[in-house]
Amino acid sequence: MKHFAILCSLFLALPYYSSAAESVRANRNDSVNQWVLQQTTLGFVASLLVDGKSMTVQRVIVTRVAKARPANGKGDTVLAVGLRDGREVVRVTIQDPLYSIVEHSGLVRNDRRQIIVALPTEQRLDQIDITLSANGASAKIDARPAIVEFCRAQPTSSFCQN
Repeated sequence: MKHFAILCSLFLALPYYSSAAESVRANRNDSVNQWVLQQTTLGFVASLLVDGKSMTVQRVIVTRVAKARPANGKGDTVLAVGLRDGREVVRVTIQDPLYSIVEHSGLVRNDRRQIIVALPTEQRLDQIDITLSANGASAKIDARPAIVEFCRAQPTSSFCQN
């Protein structure tokens, strides 16, 4: 999962990257591709910049994401709730990278940090609500532009049909 987050952050850092811009046609009979398809689902990835109690949305994309796994429940968390027509569709809790260990400095509080959260769902979302347990900061994200971008490039995707 750590490597997946790093990969997502690399993609989200590219200013002109679009998850829907290129449609890769992989051989579905390849064993590695089959494994990846079994371990992932369509979903949303949101990149946020947190600075104290303020949160700025950097990017939201629709792409394949790892299927949900329960968080360990220790420490500060980020709660992401995906909504469609006002009802909850998906709820994900991840660890908040509020603290890190820095060589020669020890434990360091990162008031300014990037958070990337993936919401695995085969359903379209209208809104993503984010809440940080560390300070109660929250944000409401309009997810519809990410759907429009994805479906413009991949209109035959089942995700774009509902």
